[in-house]
Amino acid sequence: MIVDNAQGHITTRNVTLHDLRHTYASIALQDKVSLLSEPIRYAAAIQSAFMQRLQADEGYAGLITKNPLHPHWQTECWTEDGYSLDYLTDFVDIRNHPKTGRGASGLGRNSDTFDNVRHWAYTAIREYWRSDDAALYPC
Repeated sequence: MIVDNAQGHITTRNVTLHDLRHTYASIALQDKVSLLSEPIRYAAAIQSAFMQRLQADEGYAGLITKNPLHPHWQTECWTEDGYSLDYLTDFVDIRNHPKTGRGASGLGRNSDTFDNVRHWAYTAIREYWRSDDAALYPC
């Protein structure tokens, strides 16, 4: 469903935009994904598996998309309902996903970066508070 609301925002739920050479899809989730590490990893695994299965552009960061109201695109809306993560796993094999390192994308790349940096940061802040520098240079 595409809604042009009073504020001028366009809301897309489950929609496909395509022309003769390109296809773009947007899938709405039924529930919000918690910021805890396990739900994020689960969502990242599903996204990574779908990207592999659909041979999607792994460099796409998900920040912008095409305008579904532009006449260039053939726009198809499939349903107004969102999909649960468990339902989406029925269509892909999430083993060995999400990819990590250079092959990571989307939620996977963000989760991988956070996991790598947080371990260093937790150690660094503890060392800082135990040092004499903490008294001289308080945050």
